[in-house]
Amino acid sequence: MKRHLIKNWPIYLGAMGTAVIIYVVLTFNSYRILSGSMEPTLEVGDRLVTDRFAYRMDGTDAAQKPQRGDIIVFTLRNTPYLKRVEGLPGDSLQLKDGRLYINGTLVQRDYVRDLDYIDYRGAPQHVKLYRETLPGGRSYPIYEHTDQGRADNTPLYIVPNGHYFVLGDNRDNSLDSRFLTHMGFIKSNEIGGKARFITFSLYDCTPRRGAACPGGTAFSRFFTRLQ
Repeated sequence: MKRHLIKNWPIYLGAMGTAVIIYVVLTFNSYRILSGSMEPTLEVGDRLVTDRFAYRMDGTDAAQKPQRGDIIVFTLRNTPYLKRVEGLPGDSLQLKDGRLYINGTLVQRDYVRDLDYIDYRGAPQHVKLYRETLPGGRSYPIYEHTDQGRADNTPLYIVPNGHYFVLGDNRDNSLDSRFLTHMGFIKSNEIGGKARFITFSLYDCTPRRGAACPGGTAFSRFFTRLQ
């Protein structure tokens, strides 16, 4: 028996390798970031993978559905988008003076620092970097150019059943659920998976962009797990 296994180990390894490749191809999709709406979490030039089987929308277990803080990929009018889930079915959300309220409770937002950088279009930007913490403890960085932008004071949104409310981390430079006629609430069947990690990045991370990266490439972003 041992001799048989030794003789045929290339066949076994080949079959295992093929199975792994099939699993990866069927489970994960690759995306390239083309806009700055999710800065600073996702930068233009980042390549990332999403898990298309992360959620079971037809199940009854809430843990198998998108959670607050997840970065999801969804498709509207044949265009894929990546945004962060802020509201679940039944939630109420509102922004007042740039501050997010979920179910009437102000979401924690801690100031980190002011930041000047050059965006991917070559335009100078001045933002405030904050760390936002959702109920339950999920935490992530956001950019705010101002707290009096066009979508910093909104009506009260009630998320319908089977829908989700999403925002971009670059709050004043994001088309998201605040704009009901352009994006609005995201239906469950429009969600294509959960963003898992950045594989590599071609982000132009030079000192003039407000960051220092070795060799002009954001090596520190390679294989970064997304929170």
